[in-house]
Amino acid sequence: MAANGIYRPNRPSHEFTEKGLTNQADEFLKISVVTSQKDFSSFINTCYRCFVESIDNYGVSINKSKYFWNEIKNAYLDLFEALLRIRVYRNERDHIQLNDTVNEQFLTFMKIDLEEHAPSQVTDLYFTLQQRILDAFLRGIQAEITKAS
Repeated sequence: MAANGIYRPNRPSHEFTEKGLTNQADEFLKISVVTSQKDFSSFINTCYRCFVESIDNYGVSINKSKYFWNEIKNAYLDLFEALLRIRVYRNERDHIQLNDTVNEQFLTFMKIDLEEHAPSQVTDLYFTLQQRILDAFLRGIQAEITKAS
C-alpha cells in the first residue's frame, strides 16, 4: 500500500530519499541552458547522477544489481525510456568506445532527437539535445503519473 493509501501492484517501493541517494538534486537545480559541448557534458552528467546513478545505487543497496534494467524497466516503462536516453547520451560523452548495443541505442536516439538530420545540419546541436532529453523526461513522468492516477 502506498503512503497515500492507494495500492499499486507490480510497482516497487522506493526509498531514494530515505537512503540519501538523491543528494544530487541540488546540482540539477543549477543546470543552465546548454550552448556548447562542454555544457552538454556537464548537463548530461548531472542528469545521470541525479536520475540514473541514484537508481543504480539504490538497487545495489537492496542487493539487486540489475534494478534499473529489471524493476524500473518493468514497472515504469515510459520513464525508463527517458532514463535510458540519459544513460546512453552520458555513456557516449564519457566512454572512449561504446559496445554495439549502446552504440545502436545512441544512433537511434540521435536519429529521433535530430529528426533524421546529421548533427552538422542542426543549429544549436547541444541545446537541441538538451531540450529533447528534458522533453522525454517530462513526458515519461507525465505518463507514469497518468498510469498511477
